[in-house]
Amino acid sequence: MTDHLDLHNGSLFVGQTLTSPGNKAYLTLQSDGNLVLYQSGTNMPLWASNTAGKPAYRASIQGDSNFVIYDKNSHPLWATNTGNLGAHNSGIFVQDDGNLVIYKDNRSPTSDPSDRNKHAIWDSGTYMFAVNHNAQGNVHQPGFDLGVWMTKVAQSAGTSVEKAALGAVKKNLPPAAVQGFDVATKILANPATASLAAVSAARGALDGIAKQGFDLAGSIHVGAATVQVPPGLTPDAQAAYLATHGMQTQSASNKAALTVGLNPVGVSLAQQHLSWWGRLKAWWHRVL
Repeated sequence: MTDHLDLHNGSLFVGQTLTSPGNKAYLTLQSDGNLVLYQSGTNMPLWASNTAGKPAYRASIQGDSNFVIYDKNSHPLWATNTGNLGAHNSGIFVQDDGNLVIYKDNRSPTSDPSDRNKHAIWDSGTYMFAVNHNAQGNVHQPGFDLGVWMTKVAQSAGTSVEKAALGAVKKNLPPAAVQGFDVATKILANPATASLAAVSAARGALDGIAKQGFDLAGSIHVGAATVQVPPGLTPDAQAAYLATHGMQTQSASNKAALTVGLNPVGVSLAQQHLSWWGRLKAWWHRVL
């Protein structure tokens, strides 16, 4: 298919895909009912509607600019809730920068780019993903992807397990890292005010080890929003388990720097789980 949906080709059905112009990212409505945005090549999920297990049939952009997932009987299962903004003739686009965006007034990512942000009424918050990765898949600065992190912030306001993990890690950090750790933790505690620009600016104001502390708190949050911690682990090991899972979009050097000082039991368990999960995904792709 194309890179977008509009009123002329307004629905994405189960099994169909929208691909960005440069094949950097793609959106697909899966047979499990989940609408998922992936990075091309790595097949890493960037964003999802979290509708797995529901009987999704189509995802449609409507005349009122609302983007809705429906079942076969046209019962809504999920929506962007953009139908009350007074926007019309909108389209939803998969962009090469990894962002999924609804533009109003028949705009597109290439029409009048100098003011296109004025015409965006909804996005997945993942626009930094593609540009933060080079050809080898390594993450440039910042150390973890802010777009993915912000998506997780919106999905999870912080569980008791996450809070315990953050507290356990902070006790073992050097003072310089605590500064950045505290900045990130404060943002996590107030996800409603955590705009991408604010997070980027907060991190950009930090130096060296303080940035590592910031990234470590972010990794724990991403891990907490992504996986469940195995039972029986101490808070230190839980923190290491979550952080190891949450730093998977980072380069090997960044991972190594952030893993120093983490509980080795939690790190080892996470690495085993990631290795098992990687083998399972590879087998599943071969079966398909």
